[in-house]
Amino acid sequence: MIVRLMTNIQRYVGLSTDTKPTSVPVGSRFYEYDTRIDNITYDGTNWVEFLYDIKQIHVTKTLIKGTEPISVNLFSFTGAI
Repeated sequence: MIVRLMTNIQRYVGLSTDTKPTSVPVGSRFYEYDTRIDNITYDGTNWVEFLYDIKQIHVTKTLIKGTEPISVNLFSFTGAI
């Protein structure tokens, strides 16, 4: 594979049925607002779905009870987000 430098990235938005642009800078994005899918071009012409690799999110809050801080888990997400 040829390594390509991503510069001057452009962002597009449209429907999933719209023709995606060609001859654009490598790394440009196309967001399909009807499907909420983000696509990225790896060569300036072909587009693939951009996958966000987030497997877990944990949100906690530290509370003070008297002089002792306690950590409370507010919510967690696991799996595909």
